[in-house]
Amino acid sequence: MDAAWICGAGADLRHGVDGKTGSGALMAIWNMHNIMGKRPEPTEGVSVEMTGDMEGAEMQPDTVVVELPDGSVTVDLNPQETEKKSSGFDANLAEFMQEAELQKIASDIMELIEADINSRKDWVDTYVKGLDVLGLRYDEVTEPWDGACGVFSTLLTEAAIRFQSESIMETFPAAGPVKTQIIGQFTPEIEEAGKRVKADMNYQLTDKMPEYRSEHERALWGVALAGSSFKKVYYDPSLERQVSFYVPAEDVILPYGVTNIRRTDRLTHIMRKTKNDVKKLQVSGFYRDVDLGEPYASQTDIEKAGVDCMEVRMSA
Repeated sequence: MDAAWICGAGADLRHGVDGKTGSGALMAIWNMHNIMGKRPEPTEGVSVEMTGDMEGAEMQPDTVVVELPDGSVTVDLNPQETEKKSSGFDANLAEFMQEAELQKIASDIMELIEADINSRKDWVDTYVKGLDVLGLRYDEVTEPWDGACGVFSTLLTEAAIRFQSESIMETFPAAGPVKTQIIGQFTPEIEEAGKRVKADMNYQLTDKMPEYRSEHERALWGVALAGSSFKKVYYDPSLERQVSFYVPAEDVILPYGVTNIRRTDRLTHIMRKTKNDVKKLQVSGFYRDVDLGEPYASQTDIEKAGVDCMEVRMSA
């Protein structure tokens, strides 16, 4: 049974399903007033709007009655069914959890993330020092004398560029990056289906997702520098299409020593979004509509290590 009444000032008794009135509505008004501790007034001057299947409707013990600011009342005869409908497969579970429970989960997760960041400190130091010897930056040095050359050889940078240029030709040819392979029984119908899949996916990656190639090039550059990189493919509700973005290795935090990302207990992605981006996602229902305060500038462990190395060189 799924029904709800909205009662307020008016002069008629209306049924939201077939336009009929009945004793079920009058009984609902009587029970509603009993729940709210009020004596039922005559049905004159009362307007009742009922939605859903009202056949044999009765007031249940768990019925929810909400009095609205304008004096009208909303009655939910089956709140459990209403909750089931609102909490579908894609629903945001945070909307159905207590605030105290959410705070505890957030605190526990932040502690684990801090532990993961501390565990990768050695990798961070090595990565930052490696960036210094790429020859992409000129530093003023005073040792062994003032005005000494502060340029590193560009040999490592050239090797990284060569790796990137050769890899992009292999992984993203002019015809598109998707190829199909038929596994099992080979028939003309399956061959034609494979051709259609190949053509459609190449169209999606080259035409519908214009950022795919450039982000793929950045990912290959990240592999050459950091030894690993990540790509994130997801549906963007603001663009109303699939998108693919490169995620630098420093923006993905894993428990140190993990060898398989599919079997890790925890994976954290540091996302950089503007206040407007977050607000749009809240409006679309992707995030909870809560006040996050004003955004503030922060540094990752990679950025902090880079600043520390710069300060050490300047003070030397």
